[in-house]
Amino acid sequence: MTTDRDFRSRHFGTRWALATRLRLTAMAGVCAALAPLTVHAQDVPEDALYDLGTLGGDRSIATQVNSDGSIVLGYAEDENGGVRMVLWKNGIVSDITLPGIVYREAQLTTSASARALMSRDGSTVMIRATVDLPGGGIYRYRDGTATRIDVPDAPGGLYIEGVTALDRDGSTLVGFSFVDGDQHAVRWTEEGAQDLGTLGGRASSALGVSGDGSVVVGISDLEDLTSEAFRWSNGTMESLGSLPGQSQGSANLISDDGSVIAGYAYVSGGARRVFVWQDGVMSDIGDLGGGPVYATAMSSDGSTIIGQTNPNNPDVADTSQAYYWRDGVMREVGYLPTDNPLGAFTLAEAVSGDGGVIVGSARGETGNNSVAFRWTEETGIVSLGTLGGDSSKATDVSEDGTTVVGFSDNAQGQSRAFIWRSAMQDFANLLASFGGLAEESELAIAEQQHLAEVASMPGCDPSARRFCLGLEGFGWTRAGTASIGRRQAAGIRLSARFTVTEMLRIGGSFVWADPSINGDRSDESDARAWSASLDYGAAGSGPFGRIWYSRAREDLSLVRGEGYADVQAMRGRTRLTSESFGLRAGYGFTLPGNIGLRPWVTVDRRNSDRDAFTDTATANTTGDFPAHFAGIEAIRTIGRGGIDVDVPAGGNRLILGVSLETDLNSDPVAIAGTSDIPGMETFTLTSSLERKDVRAGFTMGYDMGLGPLRVGIGASAKSPVYGDGWQLGGGLRLSADF
Repeated sequence: MTTDRDFRSRHFGTRWALATRLRLTAMAGVCAALAPLTVHAQDVPEDALYDLGTLGGDRSIATQVNSDGSIVLGYAEDENGGVRMVLWKNGIVSDITLPGIVYREAQLTTSASARALMSRDGSTVMIRATVDLPGGGIYRYRDGTATRIDVPDAPGGLYIEGVTALDRDGSTLVGFSFVDGDQHAVRWTEEGAQDLGTLGGRASSALGVSGDGSVVVGISDLEDLTSEAFRWSNGTMESLGSLPGQSQGSANLISDDGSVIAGYAYVSGGARRVFVWQDGVMSDIGDLGGGPVYATAMSSDGSTIIGQTNPNNPDVADTSQAYYWRDGVMREVGYLPTDNPLGAFTLAEAVSGDGGVIVGSARGETGNNSVAFRWTEETGIVSLGTLGGDSSKATDVSEDGTTVVGFSDNAQGQSRAFIWRSAMQDFANLLASFGGLAEESELAIAEQQHLAEVASMPGCDPSARRFCLGLEGFGWTRAGTASIGRRQAAGIRLSARFTVTEMLRIGGSFVWADPSINGDRSDESDARAWSASLDYGAAGSGPFGRIWYSRAREDLSLVRGEGYADVQAMRGRTRLTSESFGLRAGYGFTLPGNIGLRPWVTVDRRNSDRDAFTDTATANTTGDFPAHFAGIEAIRTIGRGGIDVDVPAGGNRLILGVSLETDLNSDPVAIAGTSDIPGMETFTLTSSLERKDVRAGFTMGYDMGLGPLRVGIGASAKSPVYGDGWQLGGGLRLSADF
């Protein structure tokens, strides 16, 4: 897709005066020393969600999207109110603003006249700024590196002073330089700048380039001081000819293969016309009722030209009717209904690769506002709406026509970058909707590993008998109003243990629970766990040990986008599974008064896996931008040590315990995947939650014997793995010995 929006902004409605040799706004750009700002997951507060997409400020706009919709270029406000140029690519927001450059707030509005250029594949960015600023000049940002290209290879050598267009992959740039004081069209590659010459006059400038960089178009003086459009290829510049009565002409639009060229010409009486050149023939594309005609963009295949002209509707202001030209015929794009007494207007900004989709802005239904539109032959002109405010504008469309970008006012009156596929969404918030998912995955894993730990704990005790069965109800919650992962659960546990010999017992348990994490976007359901264990040792003095295996599973439902303004929620369903392999060893002592003292140490390896899944639309949404999440594996090795004290209490037992635990091995959880969101085509987000180095735990239980039955109550307090506030638990157990 070729566009002359930047040229048009400088010369819209005025004659281009080469004789003045005014330097165009030079280009400056990005600094490789600036590290990209990664869109990574943040802490998960209960009552607030952090918006990453505007670098901390309130406003942002999107100005260009690359051909496949995977990269978006635009501007965003930082936390200090400064305007920065940014790229959204693969889950990263990169601030690519050169130190010393300060962008005007106009860059965040429709009035900005000079914005960056991005190649159609998104690999290269050229950024405009004055050369008087520190570090000024022309920089090409490519592969994360900023390279200055306006410095000649040798003293007195040719170099490029202004860039007006890039080829598809950004390897060829065109613009102008000065040769012996005269402005000349220039073509730049890695090999250096090349003077393209003139058509016999003193001045020329290159304004467009084909997809492979081999064909250049622009404007050049003739010997008689008039000007004509030129085409340069294989080292030769040729005139494209002229329309009848032409005094000046310029070419600035070119198809991807270089076979179709368009531009403007001034003819008799100073009327501005648009021409198309193909197969060596130049033709006037016509008008919709007289008056000047402007060309905004050409489709990549050269089939369609879009722009503005005088309308054939007398109720509409001059030069405010968007048109499309195809198959030799100019047609109206149309209008949106409006009650504005000044009438309607429509401005075309961009066109898809095959010419089938046109986007821009048109006067809205009420007031003096404009709203973004999308046009196809099937639907006609359709309003894309706003993000809750008064105005919006579409600035670009992907080559396949499916993805539209631009900016819109939101309900708070802030300008926000939007992205559209079937509904307008806040682009910054859409990217930010991934924030916190890694943390929530980490919390869900910790919750399930705790459930597996509960399943692995000793259940009923057959005492002097051979066999026991136990039934236990339990629950836990976080104390206070913890801001990170307030976990809670309630459940029941069935346990059994069988005495093989005096020193050896085998056992198992099954647990069902209803866990949750307050304030998150993850719903756990069908949580269950089971365990098998082998115990060695006597109840009194002497060595004892225990080995166990436990396994837990649950279904997860995750909602991405919930809590973000102007973002469609997407729901994904998956399964989480955890395993625990543990070994405990200790030695029991019997103190006076028949008090049992049992110090112990434990090593517990916990493996968790979450299945891959793809999220889909929730109720009443269209699900424009699904994301696929790869599976997660989290491995933890936990070391624990503690002392249990068994105190006789009138034929019953009071059991007290204290313990400390730490991670012997633990890596942060990372989520990775792909999505249809430009700027989030692939992503890897690592949890920023920090696990506590040492966690303390306290337990208390009381067992009462009722014949073959035993009733036990218990309570626990444990410092959480993440965040502040103690995790409190309690339970009631009934067991029978046989």
